[in-house]
Amino acid sequence: MKPPFRGAVILAQFLTLTFLFCVVFTPLAVCQESGKIVEQYVKAAGGGRALARIQTLTLEGSFTSDDGKSGTYTLDTKLPNRYYSELLVGEKNQIEAYNGKSAWHQNAAGELGTLVGPDGMQLEAAAQYYNSRLLNLKKNKITLILAGHAQVRGKDALQLEVTTATGVKRQVFFDSQTHLIVKEAATVGGVGEEILYDDYRAVDGVKLPYKIELHRGSDKYDVSVTRAVINGTVGERVFDFPIKSQVKLPDLKALFKEIDDNQKAIDKLKENYAGSQSEEETEFEGDGRVKKH
Repeated sequence: MKPPFRGAVILAQFLTLTFLFCVVFTPLAVCQESGKIVEQYVKAAGGGRALARIQTLTLEGSFTSDDGKSGTYTLDTKLPNRYYSELLVGEKNQIEAYNGKSAWHQNAAGELGTLVGPDGMQLEAAAQYYNSRLLNLKKNKITLILAGHAQVRGKDALQLEVTTATGVKRQVFFDSQTHLIVKEAATVGGVGEEILYDDYRAVDGVKLPYKIELHRGSDKYDVSVTRAVINGTVGERVFDFPIKSQVKLPDLKALFKEIDDNQKAIDKLKENYAGSQSEEETEFEGDGRVKKH
């Protein structure tokens, strides 16, 4: 007769092996699946070589906001980690930028300011993400986690959680059929942002979206891209904090030299116009005659 507890022991061993299999092999399978999704995207977007050749990218277009106002949209990226996003309505600019060292923004009221802490890190992460093109993930310190399936505009998509070197997370959705990115969601500069992409077209061998639906906070902008340029000229000043808004500090070396030169000029003037002064004392006798010495 078999021991009555043998079945329980076998069940326990089976459950233990199942648990170990899930712990050891499931993350590996998920990692491999995440990598496959990105590989499919890279291939669909034009291939690794074409994406790796991108030094600068410019997208420009026009939009209509939810309240009926029209404006223009600009996105500039530049290797290794430059980022500039602008929404212009009339004379009001909304800008989010990272210049490789610091993050800054301008709100609709025209107020400029640098961003530090989590807000600044979010813009730095956006710069890293957009310039990586999801290539060389290990080198760029980007990690992926498969979040599962999701619906984007009624179509099936695969959702990845993308974490950049700064630790900031971004949700990226890939169309199950085309393998292209159809949606991104992240917090950028302290504001929740969702971007939906459509109408991909080839530009220099790279698929770029010509329809962008941008949700930033409670605002929505339907952007129609009118100009897409790869490796066009994008100067560093595009990403820099506007100098006109800064208190420009003097060049101390030049200032001290100017003071020294002025002092030397003053000393020279004193030397040229210097004279001498002498005093002479005369003594008189009692009868008024000058006393002789």
